[in-house]
Amino acid sequence: METLDSSPSFSLLNKASAKQVVLKPFPYLVIEDALEESLYRQIEEGYPDFLKENPAFKKWNNKRVQIYGSDFVKNSKHSTLLRSFVNYHLSQKFYLEVCELFSEAISQYYPELEKKIGKKIEDIKVAVRTQEATDVELFLDCQIGINTPVSKKTSVRGAHLDDVKKFFVGLFYLRQDEDISEGGDLLLYKVKKDYPLLDSDPNWGSNVVQDFSKIEAVAKVPYQRNVFIIFLNTKDSFHGVSEREETPYPRRLINVIGDFSKDIGLYGL
Repeated sequence: METLDSSPSFSLLNKASAKQVVLKPFPYLVIEDALEESLYRQIEEGYPDFLKENPAFKKWNNKRVQIYGSDFVKNSKHSTLLRSFVNYHLSQKFYLEVCELFSEAISQYYPELEKKIGKKIEDIKVAVRTQEATDVELFLDCQIGINTPVSKKTSVRGAHLDDVKKFFVGLFYLRQDEDISEGGDLLLYKVKKDYPLLDSDPNWGSNVVQDFSKIEAVAKVPYQRNVFIIFLNTKDSFHGVSEREETPYPRRLINVIGDFSKDIGLYGL
């Protein structure tokens, strides 16, 4: 069986420092030029051409398409280097990097977390998220994906909170040089006064903000090449994607996440 490299040289956090973490409106860190240019270029060269492999995606208006990390690393048709990159972000080593980066924020937002799980955060054993896994405390995933081209100006996902089981979220952008369209930026929100009502939306999923008057966009992470944002999932972690204008280009992104296998009461709504 093929053994993939899992060297820390692939890490999206190599240029990160805990001192750079912004704590308000929720804990996050933006890293520009996250990867060395030579590595970024190799990853870009090996990125799947979703539209070529499935031309029907060209007619889907701004929809999310992705390949789960567990499936991607097993498929030898994909670039070995990109599979190794994904493999590292499914590892215990990467999880420990995240723990160190957000140590202060975790203590601030979740002072009872270690008591709830019965061990130190660093001692949690992680596993790759798969359909079969059941008896694991924390799943990691690293999804290679796109938002499909846009035929009508729209947002792929409005202001929302992620699932309560989600511990952290990372988004790595790989904008194509030829793509000069506007939009697709990540918007970070703060709650103004009263906590907004959340509901399900047929297009945007669950935990969607219904009353935008109760939140305010306070930061924008531009959809640009080699930019990585990672944030801790808290009751304040409202975020969404700005509208994209019409474009034949996909919005390329890699989604790195850590999910608890069950609801341990990270926060309640």
